[in-house]
Amino acid sequence: MWEWIYSPERSSMAAAQGSRIIITSRSESITRFGTTAKALRLQCLSLEASWYFFKMLTFGSDDPRQHPKMENVLQGSFMSAWMAAILLRANFNTQTWSRILTRLRQYIQKNTSLIGEYMDDIRAKDCRRYSWSLVKPKPDKYLMLDDIYHINPAAEADTEVPRITMIDLMSGCAAPQGKCEILYWKSPIPPYYKYVCARIVYLSRDRCMFGRHMEKEAIMAFLLQSEIIRALEKNLGVLPIVGPTHIGKSTLVENVCHDEKVRNHLSLITVYSGNDALRDETVGSFGDKCVINHQNNQASDKRLLISADVRYVICKQ
Repeated sequence: MWEWIYSPERSSMAAAQGSRIIITSRSESITRFGTTAKALRLQCLSLEASWYFFKMLTFGSDDPRQHPKMENVLQGSFMSAWMAAILLRANFNTQTWSRILTRLRQYIQKNTSLIGEYMDDIRAKDCRRYSWSLVKPKPDKYLMLDDIYHINPAAEADTEVPRITMIDLMSGCAAPQGKCEILYWKSPIPPYYKYVCARIVYLSRDRCMFGRHMEKEAIMAFLLQSEIIRALEKNLGVLPIVGPTHIGKSTLVENVCHDEKVRNHLSLITVYSGNDALRDETVGSFGDKCVINHQNNQASDKRLLISADVRYVICKQ
């Protein structure tokens, strides 16, 4: 479906050789669109990388060596590190540190015992899992991470966005009753989706990337291929990036898109802002829903990059 960009009828989005598409998803189904030898697959960060990410969020200039053990519990999760850092910054003392460490351990034990899966397996399968609270060691009821969907900014006027956030829940500032929707994550990346979940919320640090240097180099090589290789291409180059939920796929792509070499090389960087399954999209409607992230009017060629974050792909031919 990508050949429409070359169509003369769509001169406003006409693309030169060397234009690229990056698709990020938790689903293996997107790999069939790839033109590269292999899809790029993201795994959880190493303990060293996740610990560095967490200590930079939390301690700033403090010496993190005075606060051991947390890196083993976080298990390479961006979101666990971000949640714990927010709660610690609000009340940074030994008692709060100890309480968060205890709650994280209980969180892992609860999911392993009740669901029968380790956390890496649960994240990879995107199945329901229990969350944790800073307030009660044994809460009256456990919050569940459930199916997540995003709200398109264009449709936000017709959609009610939940006001309760994850930190409200985990800090005890809010106690929703029954099954409800909660703001999961407000993306800092255009087109600024608001992600909603049935039970819990996450926040993400704007443009943070740790421990992804090899993956970044692979994406850069894909985007900045030589003119000789580009001249041999018949179709647009498509790179699938596959990984579990909240592993940092969109953050990685956003980081690459802010690289000066990439911005100088491309005339246009756009982000697909439609539904998260490409459901009911035609080749025309897909292009209409691409939001401009960066425009370089001095570029000699009309090379463009389109990035799209989807859960799975259902599209018309």
